[in-house]
Amino acid sequence: NSYHYSLQVIPDVNTHFNAFDPVQITNEILPTEIGSLIKLEVSKGYFPDRTELRWSAKGSFDNFVIKRAVYGTNNFVQMASVPGSTNSEYQTDDAKGTPGVYYSYQVIGVIKCNNTNVFSNAGGHWL
Repeated sequence: NSYHYSLQVIPDVNTHFNAFDPVQITNEILPTEIGSLIKLEVSKGYFPDRTELRWSAKGSFDNFVIKRAVYGTNNFVQMASVPGSTNSEYQTDDAKGTPGVYYSYQVIGVIKCNNTNVFSNAGGHWL
């Protein structure tokens, strides 16, 4: 898909300026993805005091939101935020899980665009 735009400046009605004629933007504006999560690996109980989450991403994310839910439910709650960087590999630990409880995890990439947070598709894995 591509989009074509025209631009027109229309001053406020309380000013004494006239509207400019529309100007056609000559270049195409292509929609782009902000990035994507490539994979998520979870340590699956290998450590007695934490669960390690590792993921890789393609794109330029400002940060990643990590969410957790008890396995089999959709009640995801944010448990961490990890800053983005120029790396494509990331890691964080979940040290607050309850032993013996299985969890599902989501990692969501976030980028700020025009003062609005834009989110990637959630990458998920269960433990």
